Formats: sequence, structure tokens, C-alpha cells
Amino acid sequence: MWFASQRGATRLSAELHAMRAHFPGFRLFKLPGGRLAWRGWLRVRGGRTYQVSAELPDRYPNEAPKLHVLSPALVGGCPHRYVDGSLCVYLNRWNPDRDTVVQTIANATDWLRHYQTWRRTGEWSR
Repeated sequence: MWFASQRGATRLSAELHAMRAHFPGFRLFKLPGGRLAWRGWLRVRGGRTYQVSAELPDRYPNEAPKLHVLSPALVGGCPHRYVDGSLCVYLNRWNPDRDTVVQTIANATDWLRHYQTWRRTGEWSR
């Protein structure tokens, strides 16, 4: 696993610290097969609370985390999701030297705000 190397362990330690500071309600879990995922609840200003998962792929940080809304279920046909149902939250291509899980979770909050607007108006604004 990526976090078994010294470089990976250093990255994981830095991200643990940053997540505790910015999203203290999120917890890190080891999934079957050894992958890691952050799970927690996001409350969107003026809206609902959503349980979100950010799964770190085997190639992390060279590959972006996959974000899923676990609860409540998203409405079918909602835009800005990949074929696997994960959220499309990256305005630009993922950059492992710049991007972090903290930024990904912040992007999920923005995505959920747009989702709520889409539910009300039928339009997705950026």
C-alpha cells in the first residue's frame, strides 16, 4: 500500500493532521483489501447533512480520491458524477503535489451545494 513507504507515511501523517484541523468529524477507516477511506458528515449551509466517503485508491496520491455520498441517496440522473457514481469535484486535473484530501472534502461541500440548487431549480451553476 502507498502509505507503507516512508514518503507515503509522511503524507498520511500530514493529511491526518490537516483533516483533524479542518474536518474533525471525519474518521479514517481501513477498508477490506487494505485501502483507506475517510468518512464523515457534511452539512451544507441552508441545507441537508450528507454522509460522505473519500476512498483513497491504491495509487494515491498519484490518483485522486473517489468521493461518494453514502446517505441520503442522491437522486437518479443527477449531473456531475462519474459512471461509478463518484462525484466529479475536480475543476482541474488532480495534482498530487498540490491537492489533498482536505481540498477534496471541501470540494464535496461545494458539489453538494450545487446539488441542492439543482434539486430546487433543475440547473447546475458553477
